[in-house]
Amino acid sequence: MANKRSNKPTIYEVARLAGVSTGTVSNVLSGAVPVSEERRTRVLEAVAMVGFTPNVLAQWLPSKTTGLIGICVPRARLALFSDLTEQFGQLARADHYETLQVLSPTSPEEELQQIQSLMKYRLGGLVLLPSVRPEATLTFLKNSALPTVIIDRPVPDSFGFDQVSIDNVRVMTDLLERLYQYGHRRVLFMFRDRMNIVTQQRLRGAKLARERFDGLVVDSVPSGDDAQEFQEAFVRAREAFKPTVVITTTSYMAEWAIRSFRVLGVRVPRDCSMVTLDEPAWADILEPPLSVLRTPIVELARQALTYLIARMKGEMNPPKQTVLAAEMIMRESVRDLMRDEAS
Repeated sequence: MANKRSNKPTIYEVARLAGVSTGTVSNVLSGAVPVSEERRTRVLEAVAMVGFTPNVLAQWLPSKTTGLIGICVPRARLALFSDLTEQFGQLARADHYETLQVLSPTSPEEELQQIQSLMKYRLGGLVLLPSVRPEATLTFLKNSALPTVIIDRPVPDSFGFDQVSIDNVRVMTDLLERLYQYGHRRVLFMFRDRMNIVTQQRLRGAKLARERFDGLVVDSVPSGDDAQEFQEAFVRAREAFKPTVVITTTSYMAEWAIRSFRVLGVRVPRDCSMVTLDEPAWADILEPPLSVLRTPIVELARQALTYLIARMKGEMNPPKQTVLAAEMIMRESVRDLMRDEAS
């Protein structure tokens, strides 16, 4: 049986109907090259007339790469990661680029495989939020010469990538100063992985704060991999250290803490104050509302896109780095011990 001919309209039909070249049709649809208003109108009328749906990759076939931007972030339930990828996608589409996202597992080998799979789509560029141990992926990307921007987790300058990140050292020193002013002297900092560069930066910030503020003690404790392990780690730390405030690093760790406190009968902030270095959507509707770190997500995504588009267009300047400040939003989950003692 002979194959049926597809009735799907093509770019050639649009070009013939509009009386222009296929390149002009592509330029109108992609926005990559300015087209006169008269030709643009003819093309759009032809598109509507035949019901043409452009193929994202086909629009960019005349070039060696596509206008498709890959986004790779770790497979983790962090509010920051989901908000960041959503914001980047919105900004990219507003600038006439499409995005394709993958989630990388914790394994460095699987992260590299995900990146290699993405590159089969002839990416024009890549935004990468690296895994904890990304050296193999970074080496591959450097050798591939694919325009790449690193976000959130800084990597060594030797790889030569543009980077946009948060000043995590300052985040921790500023937070601990604020807690110190509230009268807190025994702070429990709970994190997932000491090898995570962001965790290492925050630990450096804690060290600076301890040196700066007399009597401040910060106990740094791995949280474990689930709510039960978190609870067990918290119980051990509480018995040995007796913290007045606990800092968690992620939105899902904040959930673990809240569940653990309920099981243990720990009242926030009366028995122990709480802060998380993420911003879950439910933070302000808790009772009491949760103190959070507010990352400048729009600015981070916009700067990353600016760097990436410049590289995709051939910019050869030395790699750039932007380090942004973040804001602590202090709410009722943190008790002001100094005020309570004075009253």
